[in-house]
Amino acid sequence: MKYKDFNHWELAEDAYFVNWVLRPNKHADKFWKQFLADHPEKSEDVLLAREIVTNIRYSDKPRLNDTEYNDLFERIISTKRSKRPSNVFYVREAQYRWVRYVAAVTLVLASAILYNQYWLSSHPSDEKTIQTLVKESPRGSKLTAVLSDGSKVKLNAGSKITYPKEFSDTLRLIYLTGEAFFEVESDPARPFRVKSDKVNAEVLGTSFNVRAYPDDRKISVAVAEGKVKVTNADQSTVRFEHTLLPFQESEINVQSNQVVKRELQDDMIFAWTNWKLVFKEEPLSLILKKLERWYGVEFELKGAIKTSETYSGSFDNDPLKVVLEVLTSQDAFDYEIQGRKILITSKY
Repeated sequence: MKYKDFNHWELAEDAYFVNWVLRPNKHADKFWKQFLADHPEKSEDVLLAREIVTNIRYSDKPRLNDTEYNDLFERIISTKRSKRPSNVFYVREAQYRWVRYVAAVTLVLASAILYNQYWLSSHPSDEKTIQTLVKESPRGSKLTAVLSDGSKVKLNAGSKITYPKEFSDTLRLIYLTGEAFFEVESDPARPFRVKSDKVNAEVLGTSFNVRAYPDDRKISVAVAEGKVKVTNADQSTVRFEHTLLPFQESEINVQSNQVVKRELQDDMIFAWTNWKLVFKEEPLSLILKKLERWYGVEFELKGAIKTSETYSGSFDNDPLKVVLEVLTSQDAFDYEIQGRKILITSKY
């Protein structure tokens, strides 16, 4: 049987696969683990198929004992008697055959309904559902989530992950919006995959950073330890595959569809995980966007502000006012803090 050609729907309909999901045993476990080792590209189909199977109610054909059977039969007979008409009438032979046919069908339907009611009432459902969790770090805050496998995820401001409460036996899948730093527990049998709208990353055990904010012009994946495979998202128009080693980065320009793989010159891209805000020759437009997320504020620009001008600076969890003072000392603009709104105006 060529399971390598099956999609997730076909797997979910396969009796051997369904039996393994619902009633696992060591022989089936050995077969499917070997299958995934030989065909790692099918891991996502297997995960989706497992989710389909575990969200559908399957039940073996039940077998009633003598007491249950007699009780069910008595209930069918009682129902039939209660529906017997009180008036006796005669019909022609052709009509009688038709009445017998209708009566037989009615009896079968009534039996099926009673059987179903009896079985469900005496055998509670063991239906299993997959619980999905969402962790979100609003603007102005950061948080750390510990996953069921022991892996840790640090979420930057304005970021969100969606993931199952318990991972499957074959894959650990996370959906990311924004930026996160992953410290992944090693588990060769269950690859760890991070998906976003623009890029996918897959590892076995490592630590790496994914920055994939929906409104950013550039998306990046950078590795601190281990090895990461980076590919385009399914719906992306640009196709690529990079294997990253420590202190290497893949960067995707979503506007120009250009992809580059480069060596990192420093650890600045990981600095946010230690509450350090670092700018290195970055345009003001990008800096203001980062500050909005970091401090949970909004900027309004008035006058001839050159947002393409670049700035540098390093801040160790300093208040917003300190950051703004450093920025305004480097160019000709002023600021005014109005609660959560920051007004940037030109000095001229």
